[in-house]
Amino acid sequence: MSGKLYRYKIMKIPREWTFENTSVASSFDTHVREQLPWYDMVTGAIAHIARHFIPKNGLVYDIGASTGNVGRAIAETLKERKAQLVGIESSAEMCAQYQADGELVHIDALDYRFQPFDLAVCNLVLM
Repeated sequence: MSGKLYRYKIMKIPREWTFENTSVASSFDTHVREQLPWYDMVTGAIAHIARHFIPKNGLVYDIGASTGNVGRAIAETLKERKAQLVGIESSAEMCAQYQADGELVHIDALDYRFQPFDLAVCNLVLM
């Protein structure tokens, strides 16, 4: 993730900010990096830590998957270990922006029937 230059349109923050807003979802990657300058560092740390917990043929949940940044960050480890990623995202607008391998489920995590898993990531979702 380090060294990448992100070129996205600058987000005009709507009065009623919500992930259900198409403008918010389509500009999320830019917005989160503007507001949380440590976002890529944390994502990289998640990928580093995840390598210690993802076994061969493992199952990983990304709860609050947003645009798939965690899935993209751990993609190499998932592929090497033939592990499965399931992204859980409650916002249809964010699901439309999702770009990562694996399965994406559009559902509130409280309603999802989780299977036994090896790793669950909740990056910025438990606030």
